[in-house]
Amino acid sequence: MDKECLKLYHAIELAYAKEEVRSDPVLAKALLSASNELIKFQNVFSSAYHLKKELLHYTVDKQVALPRPIINLQQILETI
Repeated sequence: MDKECLKLYHAIELAYAKEEVRSDPVLAKALLSASNELIKFQNVFSSAYHLKKELLHYTVDKQVALPRPIINLQQILETI
């Protein structure tokens, strides 16, 4: 994996490591899907785009604030 892919992969790993994220099935699935896509295709831009979209849908559907680990991940997504 190139540097950008690794950066995103590690950010996803950090967010997923938090219990509050893993215990939410929608967030857990979004992160696992994004990491699998990143590993399979190694296209950081596509993976970041899909993950941003999933997180946006989550906030609109649930109408709740995102957990802090996901907010940190979003900040990294904005730099990609």
